[in-house]
Amino acid sequence: MQEVYIGVDCGGTNIRAACGNKNGEIITQLSTASYSDQYGKSPVERIIGIIESIIDRINPEKEMVKAIGIGVPGAYYQGKIYFCTNLEEVNVEEIRAFFHHKYSLSVSIMNDVKCAALGEQWLGEETDNFIYINIGTGLGLALICNGRLYMGENNASGEIGYWISDPAMQSGYKSGLAPLSSIISGAGLKKRFVELYKGKSQSLTDWPNSFAEIDAKALFDLYKKGFKPVVSFIDESLSYMKTCIANICILLNPKTVILGGGLSHDFDVFEQAISEYMKEMVPFPPILVKSTLGMNSGLYGAIRLAMMDHSKKQCHFERI
Repeated sequence: MQEVYIGVDCGGTNIRAACGNKNGEIITQLSTASYSDQYGKSPVERIIGIIESIIDRINPEKEMVKAIGIGVPGAYYQGKIYFCTNLEEVNVEEIRAFFHHKYSLSVSIMNDVKCAALGEQWLGEETDNFIYINIGTGLGLALICNGRLYMGENNASGEIGYWISDPAMQSGYKSGLAPLSSIISGAGLKKRFVELYKGKSQSLTDWPNSFAEIDAKALFDLYKKGFKPVVSFIDESLSYMKTCIANICILLNPKTVILGGGLSHDFDVFEQAISEYMKEMVPFPPILVKSTLGMNSGLYGAIRLAMMDHSKKQCHFERI
């Protein structure tokens, strides 16, 4: 009987779940919009529902689920999820109790970007010293140092969305702001562009889109086509991104920087600019690469988290 593990990636846009084996082979997977009622009306019901649907798909005569791993877009610390408004009120113990009593399964929970780094370490190209930066709906970072995932004192390392982007700023996390995320995350790009140009589209020559259609992908598509207002807007945003990445590399001295998340689809747009900037600014510039696992890195990482929990190999993500 094959041992299998279930991983759940609770992203800002979609909740994805998969069942995989120790070799990283996916047996079955499901996906739903983060706010869809397909598997339940509350976040807890949705998470439980999609996991049960995965379990129902598995033939019990051939596979045996051993544990569950869940990646969440926030910091999980002492039984509570921080920095994620739609999950902060989730009763994690309710999820754990449900699967313990009904299926005798353990549930491990970790930040989704840290899960993605575990996935890259497990099935990607780098294992010992790398930074994984996720630029998607939100913005986050994970560090693998000497083979270990660095958690931070409160499991909140890598929350670079709160990076202070301007020394003149006097408001930040306490005021509900995420300065860097508001500039270079997918959601931040969309919001900032609409605020800058809504109502001005009539004066923009050859404006090709309605604002209802604007998202990060549409902006990068227009950037590649050379649409001037978008080019200047994206170039400004990329200046913040390359400065942030260079400073992180000066501090942490990684071998590799892996870019993942939805915006990594447009890796070709900013790869050269960031690489050249790091060669100039960083004493030991790392290699900049696109995630080989793509949008599945967090899902694979959640499966890996379940495997590690089941095997009691917690040393792989201790504080260091």
